[in-house]
This record gives sequence, C-alpha cells and structure tokens, in this order.
Amino acid sequence: SWIYPRFVKSIKRYVPVTGVTFEAFIYSTMRFNFREYLSRHARRMETELRERCKAQYYRCMNYERRLDRLERGSAAFGILFKCLTGHRERLLRMRRRLKNMRVEATNQQVARVMGIAKGSVDSGISAFKRKYCANPESNGSKN
Repeated sequence: SWIYPRFVKSIKRYVPVTGVTFEAFIYSTMRFNFREYLSRHARRMETELRERCKAQYYRCMNYERRLDRLERGSAAFGILFKCLTGHRERLLRMRRRLKNMRVEATNQQVARVMGIAKGSVDSGISAFKRKYCANPESNGSKN
C-alpha cells in the first residue's frame, strides 16, 4: 500500500471533521497528488524567485562597485546612481514577494481536489482547530 499505517490512523481520526468520508478523501488524494503539485509548481516558483533575487542582489553590488570608482558629481555617477536606486527597489519588491509566497496548499486547492465547497473546508478546519487545537490537554475528548 502507498499509505503508511500511522498516516491512515491519523486520517481516519481527523477526516470526519471535514464532513468527507475516509474513502472519498483517499480517492481525492490519489486523483490529485499534493506533493507533486507543490514540488512542481509552488516550490519551483519559489526557487526561481530566489535565484532571480540573488542575481538582482549581485547586480546591485556591481553598480555599487562601479559607483565607488566614479566622481560623485559627474553625469555618469548620476545615471548609475539612478539605476542602482531602481535595482534596489526591485530587489526589495522581490524579497517582499518571496517572503509572502505560499508553498503549501490553499483551502481553495483542497476544496477543488476533494470536490467540495471552499466554505466546507474552511468550516472543517475551524471545527478541527476548535476541537483539537484550542485545548491541547483534552486531546479531543469531552469532559
């Protein structure tokens, strides 16, 4: 079997909170492999952006070295300084975008895979958090 026994035990415990049967969840997971999607799309995009970020950083360093060799009041200094400013702003935007990049599956993607409404996923996660995360000592048992 492609599913580990401990994983099956966890799924059987938590899937009912989402309102979907265990079999439907497994079928949906087989139809749409989250790991493959994440590794092929989101992680590749993150890696590409990181590489572009590094290249942009080295461009900025190159401009700074060139500026060090020029006279401060010259026309060439002004042009290079303007270019450096633009490249620094671009680097900041790229870093911000990289910081906010999401590599895990969204609720919308989970809903599409499971064939249910996004609101059902949202409410299932909310119920799960209320039941299992709000009071970790209770571990899901009712007193």
